[in-house]
Formats: sequence, C-alpha cells, structure tokens
Amino acid sequence: MKENLEPYLFFFIIIDKLTYLHQNTKNNYYEIPPQSGFNH
Repeated sequence: MKENLEPYLFFFIIIDKLTYLHQNTKNNYYEIPPQSGFNH
C-alpha cells in the first residue's frame, strides 16, 4: 500500500506548491477575485 501511495503524495506536494505559487502571482496581477473575472 505504501509503495502505491508514495507517487500520489509526491504529486500532491508538487500540485500544492504550484497552486500556492499560482495564487501568489494571481494576487499580484489581479485585484479582483477570480470568480468575478469569470462572471464577466
């Protein structure tokens, strides 16, 4: 079981870091929340 879960944990950590970086850049570029942008 552990051997099967390890790649998923690694993948999840990468996604988490990417999402964090993406949100930081988004905050720098857009002052409006993403939801309002999609509604327009």
